Amino acid sequence: MEANHLIYPMAALITLTFAVFLTLPFLRFVAVRSKKVSGKFYRLMQGATEPDLPAAFSQNYKNLLKTPVLFYAVCLLLIVLNRIDQFFIVLAWIYVGSRVIHSLVYVSYNHVLHRLAIFSASCVVLGIMWVRLVIDLG
Repeated sequence: MEANHLIYPMAALITLTFAVFLTLPFLRFVAVRSKKVSGKFYRLMQGATEPDLPAAFSQNYKNLLKTPVLFYAVCLLLIVLNRIDQFFIVLAWIYVGSRVIHSLVYVSYNHVLHRLAIFSASCVVLGIMWVRLVIDLG
C-alpha cells in the first residue's frame, strides 16, 4: 500500500484540529464584543469564567493535541517501516471519524457520557493499531 493511504486520514485530523483552532479566536472575539466576558480575561485566562461555546472549543482544541499525537506517531511508523495494509487504513479512518464525532459532540450539545463513549472508542482503535504494529514487528 502507498503512504498516501495513511497521509489522507492524518491530513483529515490535522484539518479538524486547525478548524477548531481557527474558530476559537472568532468565538472569543464575539464573547468579548457581546460583553459575556472581559477582554482582560484572555490575558491570563483568569478572573472570570469563559462563556460555554468558546470554552468548549478551547477544551476540544487541547484534546486534539493529546492522544492524536499517538495516532500521528503510529501512522508515521507504519509509513517509514512500510507496514501499511488495508486493516491499518480502515482503523485510521475509524479513528479520525470518531475524533470528528467527538469534536462535534464537544462543541454542540456536549453530553459527557456520549463524549466519553466516543473518546473511549477512539482510544481502543488507537490501541489496536499500536498492538497490531508491535505484533507485526515481533
